[in-house]
Amino acid sequence: MIEEVNTSPYRIVKLTSGENIICKLVSDNEKLKVSHPLRMDVVTHMTQKGMAESLNLSRWLQPFSDQQIYTINMSHVLTIANVSIGLERYYEHVLRKIEDLDYLENRLEEPKEVDLLEEILEDIEPDSDTIH
Repeated sequence: MIEEVNTSPYRIVKLTSGENIICKLVSDNEKLKVSHPLRMDVVTHMTQKGMAESLNLSRWLQPFSDQQIYTINMSHVLTIANVSIGLERYYEHVLRKIEDLDYLENRLEEPKEVDLLEEILEDIEPDSDTIH
């Protein structure tokens, strides 16, 4: 049996829950350690040529956790597979889009210096116009 040499750090992990995730494999000893996991969902839709399937990659745990590395008990893993070059490129593209979106959201949430200054001034302004 000839085994292909896979230089990609990315893997598809099929979990006992039925979920499929694509992630960067950090280690796979007694426990599986992964980073940047995205849930893989195949979506079926109708096109002019008939039924078609597309792959949707979405955040797996990141909306609920800021962790960078996740540990999965190996007893919850059914199989681990290599990714194709096409899937690797799509995964990296989606990760870049998520990072861009996170960056923009963080920028929008940061208060501007002018807003902070106005807040400080409101706190120190007297409640009445009367001067004693």
